[in-house]
Amino acid sequence: MADLPPGYTLARPDASDARVIQTLVNACESADCGEQREDDWEVASDVLDPAVDIARDWFLIRAPHGEPAAFGSAYCPPGAEPWTLAYVHPLHRGRLLSAVLLELAEQRVREHLAERATGQDDRVDPKTSTVLTICEDTKTQRIAWLCARRYRRVRDSYAMRIDLSRGFAGSEWPAGFELRQARLPADERASYEADLEAFVEHFGYYEQSFEAWKARHETHPEFDPALWLIAWSGSEIAGQVAGVRRGPAAYIDDVAVRKPWRGRGLALALLLEEFARFHARGCDDVYLFVDAENPTGAVRLYEKAGMKVWRRFGHYRLELGS
Repeated sequence: MADLPPGYTLARPDASDARVIQTLVNACESADCGEQREDDWEVASDVLDPAVDIARDWFLIRAPHGEPAAFGSAYCPPGAEPWTLAYVHPLHRGRLLSAVLLELAEQRVREHLAERATGQDDRVDPKTSTVLTICEDTKTQRIAWLCARRYRRVRDSYAMRIDLSRGFAGSEWPAGFELRQARLPADERASYEADLEAFVEHFGYYEQSFEAWKARHETHPEFDPALWLIAWSGSEIAGQVAGVRRGPAAYIDDVAVRKPWRGRGLALALLLEEFARFHARGCDDVYLFVDAENPTGAVRLYEKAGMKVWRRFGHYRLELGS
């Protein structure tokens, strides 16, 4: 196990630390982008996720003067491959704090697996013997550490971005659909089930709980239901798009079209309508994340809408063994 540098201490955060952790995560995102930004992950959503045991799954490293220096977590939702995260504040990088966090998170995943094997924890598939983590291509020191620890790069993903102030296409609605703003809470359950169906082919898919899905969509302080758009085909949800303003930028969290309605231009129409609504709010910097090998052609869709690859990430898998 990697050692903490002198003066740094490991703490066990609780739900009351969510805002402090969010500030740290946002500082990491700004440093990684080279501009002031907020991270796409809303820490408070994990507080509401029943798959998260904060006391055991979260790790906080404090610097010698007590300020948060780094945060890591292990996430082991039911039916999913576990994954880990590590964020190191830009003022405290180069001290192998991410190595400490990832090793702690790996150990926590092993505990999940052991508990499942003895019937104490039903959140983890006992057959699971791997863990995933994600790392941006610019973080060469962390990538070298991952490879030395026998992590293998198994998938690529992109952050894609568009500046709407330079112009974007207007949406052309395919026939047979009615566009409506999400009615909350009335549409939540149907929207959740539509998402599960639409994303079942995607890398890393698992059946996220309704509580976790709802928290991911609705916990951000700037959540606006007018930016959650649903395309209806009669009484059924055909597709939907959801986004939220995050600081100076806008993040599109969800673009989904169910199989029976694909190939009719609905995804592009939804995306362009979302662009128009962000633009009307004075928010022209719009981004999203996408699996580089997405089987439904999402990368091509986003390029057609005018988005370009902005950042590149690798997904790294470790075989935990028996």
